[in-house]
Amino acid sequence: MVEVDQYFKAVRSRVCSLCMDVNEDGECTTHGEELCSVKKFLPRIVKIVSTTESTILDDYLVQFRERICAICTPGGESECTSRDGYSCVLDRYYALIVETLQEARSRMAS
Repeated sequence: MVEVDQYFKAVRSRVCSLCMDVNEDGECTTHGEELCSVKKFLPRIVKIVSTTESTILDDYLVQFRERICAICTPGGESECTSRDGYSCVLDRYYALIVETLQEARSRMAS
């Protein structure tokens, strides 16, 4: 769990600070009281990033859609109203999330 906390700190510092769903106080406003999909699924996201070996970012997006979108919404990866309405934080910032987690994993390994 400590490792996931370290990953979340990295994401919060780099991704959340740029997210359009963060208010002036730095608080997430995504989906009202529901957790942001990145925070909600962070352990799965970390696992995907650490087990997917690719230099092509879209390969990570495919994994996110297959392994997270499938359980996130009732329609699965094919019928996501959040993603279709550009309100899915994971989909919107996936490239930055992948890069941030890879860098954090490197720092923790050294």
